[in-house]
Amino acid sequence: MKASELRARVLEEHALLRGKAEVLEALALRVIRGDEDLGSALRLKGEEIEGRLAHHILWEEDILLPELRRSGHGDVAEKIRSEHRRQRERISDSLVALQDAERRPIAVARHLVEFVRLLEQDICDEEESMLARSLGPTGTSDS
Repeated sequence: MKASELRARVLEEHALLRGKAEVLEALALRVIRGDEDLGSALRLKGEEIEGRLAHHILWEEDILLPELRRSGHGDVAEKIRSEHRRQRERISDSLVALQDAERRPIAVARHLVEFVRLLEQDICDEEESMLARSLGPTGTSDS
């Protein structure tokens, strides 16, 4: 797969995650402002984005990271793999929070707002520092 194709796929995945994150954050903020009746919907949306993120991480590790290593960017691949370990821990923590029926919706909402903000930062870091260096801003590393 060409660098431009890889970059396009990563950016598509990131756009999908961002869209889901925006919906989740808006819902969480409504819960924080007092609409606790949305607690069930919030939990479902939280599980949905976490499942999508887990799928994205697997794709990157199966497709993107080997390509980065083959093209001489093993350092970038390792940084991404390290970030994935942190993201998996966050996913695990979030799933525990979502599945805890005793936890008040507002506490879950606050947790998910933080999760969304960390996810956005991770996506930005990956695009700006890691992928731009290895795949170029427009896939200019194509061979």
